[in-house]
Amino acid sequence: MKKLRRVCNVLVSFGLMSLLAGCGGASTPTSTAAPTSTAAPTEASTAAPAETDTETPASNVSSENTGYVYEPIEKKDYTWGTSGTSGTNYIVGAGIADVVNKQASSANFLVQSTAGATENLALMLNGEMDFGYMSANSIYNGYHQTDYMADRVPELYLYNVVITTHGSSGHMLARVDSGINSYSDLKGKTICTGTTSVEGHTVCEALISTYGIDVESDMTKVWLSQDEAMTRLQDGEIDAVYLNAGYPIAAFTNAIVASPGTYTLISPDIENLEQVKDQFPYLSITEIPAGTYPGIDFSVNALRTAISVVTPVETPAAVTYELAKYAYENWSEIQNVHAALLETDADDLPKADIPLHPGAQAYFQSIGLVD
Repeated sequence: MKKLRRVCNVLVSFGLMSLLAGCGGASTPTSTAAPTSTAAPTEASTAAPAETDTETPASNVSSENTGYVYEPIEKKDYTWGTSGTSGTNYIVGAGIADVVNKQASSANFLVQSTAGATENLALMLNGEMDFGYMSANSIYNGYHQTDYMADRVPELYLYNVVITTHGSSGHMLARVDSGINSYSDLKGKTICTGTTSVEGHTVCEALISTYGIDVESDMTKVWLSQDEAMTRLQDGEIDAVYLNAGYPIAAFTNAIVASPGTYTLISPDIENLEQVKDQFPYLSITEIPAGTYPGIDFSVNALRTAISVVTPVETPAAVTYELAKYAYENWSEIQNVHAALLETDADDLPKADIPLHPGAQAYFQSIGLVD
């Protein structure tokens, strides 16, 4: 409860209180948070980047050569916010940290369960967390203080990308007994349209709207943490859950395996996905293959966005250099952590829509991946 009050206070300071209307509460951290590092910041430029194409969120965005030369610093703990414990970001983050921590000289990464990207950003900007997973849409809009992130960050250019590790695909799991066979069947149902993170529900609600359904009056929507959403789905309190994560989502798999024949995936129509993509050009249309989930023998259309690790600009460059270096050098091993990583090659790690952190930039420059 103390953590929840603290998080809510942070979110208020960034204008996020409205997002907590359906809040089921932030997940409990999986490790004790270490104090934010007090090491002297290494040079990190906050200069505005060159104009970028928002339609290609996977494109490399390089700042000028930082001039940073890697040199280890005193080793400290650095917290890393991810998602709920059954979420892809948590599983991936824990896997990366396990590998990197064995080799890094300057950092020990403590991966924590959170309510998602919005909480990760708020905690980072408040100095209570050092790294966090965010998706391309929120990264870009938050960095430039635009669109739905305009009132949620206090100023421009507050953070950088370190690595881009995987993609997140939004898809919906429904109870078979709900009678939901398509998005057009959502009228009158109770649907978790995503997490309390703004990026967790915005796209889903836009997609539902393309079917002529008013999400405010034609159905009951709730925003819940991933773990609470799945509990309430299994208890029959809600009819379907939409989650945006790398597939297969462990929470979906666990529910399907625990109760065969109880759940099904709902596939949206391509023309409706195209309408959503027109609203959010950082998205791409993808397909979740048949057999990804046990007993689901059909493919599912979905919207995908890139997922990156971000950190405040004042984070020591030695730390981001090491995270980039050891993730890159051990990527083939790290890919075994989750199937979502298989779609990302090691050379894709520096791809981002905003500048890389100076330490990560220096490493990827040293191996010729960025200019």
